[in-house]
Amino acid sequence: MERLLTFVVLYLAVSTVAVLALLVGVFPYHPKTITEWALIFVLALPLTLAGELVGEFFWRNRITQAIAARSSGSSLSLLRLGYAFAVMLLFFVLALGVQSWLDVE
Repeated sequence: MERLLTFVVLYLAVSTVAVLALLVGVFPYHPKTITEWALIFVLALPLTLAGELVGEFFWRNRITQAIAARSSGSSLSLLRLGYAFAVMLLFFVLALGVQSWLDVE
C-alpha cells in the first residue's frame, strides 16, 4: 500500500509540472470543466513522456550519429542545422495536417 501511495504522490507531482508546462504552451486557453482538468492531469505525463520518446528517436539515431561523426570538428554544422530544420518541418506539417483533419480553427 505504501508503494502505491508513493507512486500516486510522485505521479501527481510530476503531472503537476507537466500540466503547468502544457498550460504555458497553450496560453491563454485552459480547461474550463472538471472533466477537462481531470483529463489534463491524467494525460499530461503520458503525453510528455511520449513526446520525449519521439524526441529521443529523432535526435539519437543512426542518422544523427553519422551527422555528428561528419561534423565533430566544428561547433556550427550546416548538416546538423539542416537535419534539425527537416525534423521541425516534418512536425510542423504533421501538426497542420492533424489540425486540418480535426477541423480545428
